[in-house]
Amino acid sequence: MHGWTCPVGLLAAAGLIAGAQLAEAPLAPLTVAGALALLLRRRHGWPPRLVAILVPCLAAGALRAPAPEAPGPNGRDDAILAGTISRWLPGDGLTRIEVTAPVVDGHAFGRTARATVWLREERPPATAPTIAMRGTWTPDPGPTNPGMWATADHVGTLSVAKGGRLLTGPGGRARDRLWNTRVAGRIEARLPGFPGRLAAAMLLGRSDRLTQRDRHILRQTGTSHLVAVSGLHVGMIALLAAVLLSWLPTRLRWVCILGAAWAYTVLAGAPASAVRAATMLSYFGLARSVYRPQPAHRVLSFVLPVLIWSDPSLVADVGFWLSVSAVAGILLVAGLVACPRPLQPVLASLGAQWGTLPVALGAFGTVSPCALVPNLVAVPVSGLFLPAALGVALLPEPLAPVGAAEALAAGISLVLGWTARFLPYVTHLPPPWPPLAWMPLALFGFWVGFPLGRRRSLRLRAALLVACVGVAGASVLPRPPAPGPWVAFLDVGQADATLFRLRNGEIWLCDAGDDRGSMSARRTLVPALRALHVRELDGLILSHRHRDHIGGVAALLEQVRVDRVFDTGQGQSSGTSAWADRVFQAYGLTLCLVAAGDTLLSDRGTSVVAIGPPPPSPDTGPITEPNRASLVVRVDDGPLTLLLAGDAEHDAEAACLETGYDLRARFLEVGHQGSDTSSGPAFAHAVSPEWAVVSCGRQ
Repeated sequence: MHGWTCPVGLLAAAGLIAGAQLAEAPLAPLTVAGALALLLRRRHGWPPRLVAILVPCLAAGALRAPAPEAPGPNGRDDAILAGTISRWLPGDGLTRIEVTAPVVDGHAFGRTARATVWLREERPPATAPTIAMRGTWTPDPGPTNPGMWATADHVGTLSVAKGGRLLTGPGGRARDRLWNTRVAGRIEARLPGFPGRLAAAMLLGRSDRLTQRDRHILRQTGTSHLVAVSGLHVGMIALLAAVLLSWLPTRLRWVCILGAAWAYTVLAGAPASAVRAATMLSYFGLARSVYRPQPAHRVLSFVLPVLIWSDPSLVADVGFWLSVSAVAGILLVAGLVACPRPLQPVLASLGAQWGTLPVALGAFGTVSPCALVPNLVAVPVSGLFLPAALGVALLPEPLAPVGAAEALAAGISLVLGWTARFLPYVTHLPPPWPPLAWMPLALFGFWVGFPLGRRRSLRLRAALLVACVGVAGASVLPRPPAPGPWVAFLDVGQADATLFRLRNGEIWLCDAGDDRGSMSARRTLVPALRALHVRELDGLILSHRHRDHIGGVAALLEQVRVDRVFDTGQGQSSGTSAWADRVFQAYGLTLCLVAAGDTLLSDRGTSVVAIGPPPPSPDTGPITEPNRASLVVRVDDGPLTLLLAGDAEHDAEAACLETGYDLRARFLEVGHQGSDTSSGPAFAHAVSPEWAVVSCGRQ
C-alpha cells in the first residue's frame, strides 16, 4: 500500500466536532472539505475518501449541534419545572436532582440542557423517570469570568421549599443512582474512615465522600484518576470477571465480561470515561468473538465518533477527553518505543501522563512531575483493592473481605501519604495555548495514518518523539499576565473579589469571595486567576471577616502563592474568623494589621493606602462589629485610581471623611454589595467615580 492509510474514525470525530462548531455557517463545511481535496488531489490518492468521510460528518455535526436558545424565564419565586431525571443524589436533609431537557414555565431549553433541583428533604423513590416541581427558579448567568467553570448546557437551579410537593419521582438512571447511594452507605458502614471513603470513591465514583485532605494528597501524587471512575476501573472489573469465568466457552465468557463491565458502568453513574471504556471493550469483544480481532487504535477510532454522535455534550466533558487522551498517549508511546515486558507498565504510565497533560493543565492547572513513582505502586494495589471493595459492597457481611480491604487501603494511604511529603507538585499553572489540548490526539492520528511498514522508520519515530517532548514543554511554558495597571472586578455572586495589577508588576487581590454555592471561589475566583495567568499575589487585602469576603481563602491559597496578607485585626474573633486564622496558620502566613493612615505600598508614584477603619483606641478598644471594622483602601497608580469600600456602612464612611484623605477615584467598588446602609450622599460626592461597580448576586 502506498501513501497514507486513512484513520476513518478520527476523521469522522473531527468532522462531527468541526461541524458542530461551524453550525451557524452552512457553507463552511463544504468549503473546508473542498479546499482539502484540492490541496491533496495531485499528491495522494485518497482525497475522494477524505471528502466522502468529512462532508457527511461535518453536515451531521452541524445537524446535531444544539440550536441557539431563546432567553429563558427570569428568576421567579413560583416557577414550575418539568423534565427527565438523570441523577438523584439523596443527602442529609438536602437532595440534589439533575434534570435534562427541562421546561420552566412553558419554556423548553433543548435536549442537551440540564437544570438542578434542590429539595430540602429526602423523598422516597417513585417509578416515573420525570419530575415536576414548583419552587424558586434561578437562571444561570453564564460564564461571566475568564476561565469560569460554567457549562453551556446548565441553564439554572430550582430551589424547593421544605414541604414542597413532588409530583413525580426518579426512574431509569435515577434509580441506578439511588442504588449507588445505598451501596455507598453500606460500604462506609462496613469500612469506616479512609478505607470506606476510598472504596465509595473508587468503586462508585462518589468522590464527594473524600475529605479535603484526601483530595489534596491525591492531587499532589498525581493519583486522582484512582477515584475518578474511568477505563482503568472498567478494565479491572472486566479482568476480574475474565479470571473468575475462565472456565466458560469463549463467546459466553465475553458476554459475561461485557455484562459485568456495563453493570459496573451503570452502577457508577455512567461517567463519560467509563462509557468510552465499556464501548471500546464491547467492540473489541465482538471482534474477538467472530475471530476478527482489531488493533486498539482502530477500536478507539471507531468508538470516538459513535460516542460524540450519541451525546454531543461529550465535546465539553473534561473527563471524557482526559480518558481519550490517556488511551491515545499510551498507544502512541507504545508504538514509538519498544521496551521489555517488565517495563511496559512504566511506559503506559508515561504515555497516559503525556496524553492528558495539555487537557489537565487547561482544566486544573496542576502537574505532578514525578507521579510515575506513586502510580507504579498504587495502581497495582488498587487493582486488588477494587474487587475487595466490590466484595464488601455486595457480599453478605460474614463473607465480606473487610480485613483485606482495610489492609489494602492502609497500604495505599501509606504510599500516597509518604510520597506526598517528598515529591514535587506544581500548582496554579496558567492554561496552555488551546490548540495544544488537541495535539496528543493529532499526533496519534498522524502516527496511525501511516502504513504499518513506514512506522518502522527510525526517523519517523524520532521526529514524533521530539514532537511529543515539544508538546509537553509548550504545555507547561509559563505566560505572564497582561501588563498593568488594570483592575478586574470578578463576578463571585453575593460576595467580593477585586484583582488589580500595578505598573511595577505587582498583583493584588482584595477579598476572596465565598466558598458556598455555584459561585464559590473554587468555581469563579481560582479559574479566573489561572485564565489571567496569575500564579502569585504580592498582596491579599481582607476587608473584614465575613464569609462572603474571606470564605474563598482556602481555595485561593491551595492554588496561588501569597506574599503578604493585610487585615484590620478588628471585628469578630470566632466562627469564620477563627477558621480563616487556622487556614493562614496552615500556610505559614502572618497577617499585617493595618488601620486608617497606614500605607500598604508606596513605590515610585504608586500607593495603596488604608482610609478606614480608625485604629483601636485605649478608651473604646477594638471595633467588634465586622462591617464597622471593614477596611477601606485607596489605590493610586497613574491612570488607575481605585477605592475599595468593603462593607463599610454610613458611620464607617463618615469616619473616612473625617480623616481628610483624598477619596477621589476613577473606579469605586460600591460598599456592602450596594446595600442602602452604604454609599451615603457625602461619601459618594467625595469619591465622584467615573465607574461604580456593585458586586452582588441575582435576586
